[in-house]
Amino acid sequence: MKRILTFTFMFMLSLLLMAGVWGYCVNGVVYHCTDGLWLDFFSPGQWVHEPVERVISVDRAAGMGKADSMLYGWTVGRLWLLWGGMVAMCLSLSGIVTCCRDL
Repeated sequence: MKRILTFTFMFMLSLLLMAGVWGYCVNGVVYHCTDGLWLDFFSPGQWVHEPVERVISVDRAAGMGKADSMLYGWTVGRLWLLWGGMVAMCLSLSGIVTCCRDL
């Protein structure tokens, strides 16, 4: 039971950390959704809505009258890969901490 609680606590903590990283390094940098929320990490797949404008630089201040935007070279599929990698890191970190804690 102690291992389950440790794993769950570490997983939740690491997810919150990744949500902060996503909000700081991805949302508003790689893409901008005009009606997005501040915790986009927890709503996967809802990052941008059609029509999506490809841009060189994302404008965080774009209002509802503008289209959602994404940097050239990025796709929703690549955002899914990045998100999946971040969740996998959370799972790995939680597993490592849980296993090493008992050593």
